[in-house]
Amino acid sequence: MSLLPENTPIVEVTKDDQYQIAAFSRNHMKYENLVFQLNSIVKYMDELESASIGLMDCDDSAMLQIGTGFIEGDSTDLDTIVGTRVEYYEGQKAKLEAEIDQTKKILDKLRVVLVGKFGNAINLSYEKK
Repeated sequence: MSLLPENTPIVEVTKDDQYQIAAFSRNHMKYENLVFQLNSIVKYMDELESASIGLMDCDDSAMLQIGTGFIEGDSTDLDTIVGTRVEYYEGQKAKLEAEIDQTKKILDKLRVVLVGKFGNAINLSYEKK
């Protein structure tokens, strides 16, 4: 009984192949971590946007929850704080997106080399469908 798909030729795995497979694995873990961080930032930015909309509806003073604590203040001051946080996270989001693109390029290059040698005997998908 073979674990390989039918009609898959057996190919010798060299030390260089092992290094490339390990590099793919490391970069895949990095990619997954970066995507998780990006999704967390996007979610937090959505929450900040909702807070900003809520602050616009307030007349004078309001309370803003940050973490487990609350800040009380003028709604326009709190909206400024929220705006500053949004700007910060937009910068972080852009950095993460650039790093994700760079990591994708590395994964794609490694995939071309490894699929060229091993065909479908090796699973090199990294994006979830």
